[in-house]
Amino acid sequence: MKKGKKIAAVLLTAIMATSLLAGCGGSKTEETKTPETQAAGETTAETAGETQAAAEGGSGSVYYLNFKPEVDGLWQELAASYTEQTGVPVTVVTAASGTYEQTLTSEIAKSEAPTLFQMESKTWIPNWGQYCYDLTDSYINQHSTYEPMTNEAGEVLGVPFAVESYGIIYNVDLMDEYCALDNAVVASADEITSFETLKAVADDIQARKDELGVEGAFSCAGLDGSSYWRFTTHLSNLPIYWEMVDKGVEDIKALDGTHVENFKNLIDLYFTDSTCEPALLSGKTLDDSQAEFVDGLAVFYQNGTWAWTADGDLADMNIAFLPLYCGVDAETDNIGVCTGTGNYWCVNKNSSPEDIQATLDFLEWVISSDEGKDTLAGAMAFNCPFDTFADYPMANPLFVSANAYTAAGKAPVSWMGLQCIPTENWKSDLASALIEYAQGTADWSNVEKVFTEEFASEWEANQQ
Repeated sequence: MKKGKKIAAVLLTAIMATSLLAGCGGSKTEETKTPETQAAGETTAETAGETQAAAEGGSGSVYYLNFKPEVDGLWQELAASYTEQTGVPVTVVTAASGTYEQTLTSEIAKSEAPTLFQMESKTWIPNWGQYCYDLTDSYINQHSTYEPMTNEAGEVLGVPFAVESYGIIYNVDLMDEYCALDNAVVASADEITSFETLKAVADDIQARKDELGVEGAFSCAGLDGSSYWRFTTHLSNLPIYWEMVDKGVEDIKALDGTHVENFKNLIDLYFTDSTCEPALLSGKTLDDSQAEFVDGLAVFYQNGTWAWTADGDLADMNIAFLPLYCGVDAETDNIGVCTGTGNYWCVNKNSSPEDIQATLDFLEWVISSDEGKDTLAGAMAFNCPFDTFADYPMANPLFVSANAYTAAGKAPVSWMGLQCIPTENWKSDLASALIEYAQGTADWSNVEKVFTEEFASEWEANQQ
């Protein structure tokens, strides 16, 4: 197959996947992001078993180990409401940011284990697939509009509950101010359809930052533990994805590194056209990066739809997405933002039949009741891939922006590469290599080795 046809085939697949989102309301996450300490009175892992054991008359109970700290309070409220209405005890425990698998490992071994947990991608199946109840006939799977996670036997191990997008978020008002300057590179953000133009605009903003009243084109590319996932997980999707497109594959466990230079294009732009010097980035947090953006000190900020909530810092801002252009020929004027999911609900098959049924009933209520939909698509601002949300209004402007690219015929960049990342250790080592590169203590070759030599060795070790 010729390269152009392979690219078209993969991009068409991405369009078809995202087209399933049409009509879905509200706005992931991601993945855990900002560390949050649970407030007094909230359920912890230590007390989960006691609460679950309070189920009366064998009617079953629910213990949900939640992946996303930023919505813990909303899950606590929803669980309490369901218990009040049905009498079924629902416990929600939220793992601290970056500790989900560690917490799951500890909790799944307990006699009162989670009845409901999450998997992030198919790479989790070797460790966690054995605990998954087959959701093929479940209400959530029957009403899903997105591809489930399955094993080789075709069993549905996980059903996605939030589809998310990420890219370069920009301040529309600041961008308009820049475009109004004499000799601006572009007259509108709509003209940014390639890395070449993105770089020219960012370089010009950086050179004229005093004139525009900002401190940099991009808010700081924080490389501390609360922030580096934006680059080691999300941005790293690009060199993996584009190599998969070149090769016409949907799975990959060894990289030639043909697009690591494209990854470098954006990293260099983030490091140089920034609010701070690269050597300081190892101490910069996600909060630092977002605060700079919210305060109008930068025009651009890489993050995803999960950054917006109805009562959050971005709620009153006029914001939109730019795709993650990185210099690949096929992307110019053809792509939208990265869209996919890392949020799969999984039911513990080792739970009692009563608890399994109670968990399935709870999930049905969450995606079908007005209260559940108001929480997931409204307060949590998730983009929920269920037909029960077909008429729910979309509140998150970042989803509106992401869908506008698709409506204009731009193919969303899928999360194929992200779902092929071998291990958490690989991400950590990539972060270390990026920090050394930022500080000038090592050159780019260390980053290249992580993408090539270590990518393959981590996959090999993960399969043994």
